[in-house]
Amino acid sequence: FADNPTVQRRFGTDFEAYEGPDKVAIHIGVKP
Repeated sequence: FADNPTVQRRFGTDFEAYEGPDKVAIHIGVKP
């Protein structure tokens, strides 16, 4: 994330948009 500010910014946006039951889906999608 530190080397990829774009991914970090995208992750933050997705996390906010998917704050709820889909939070787990985001984590699973970002991990791999």
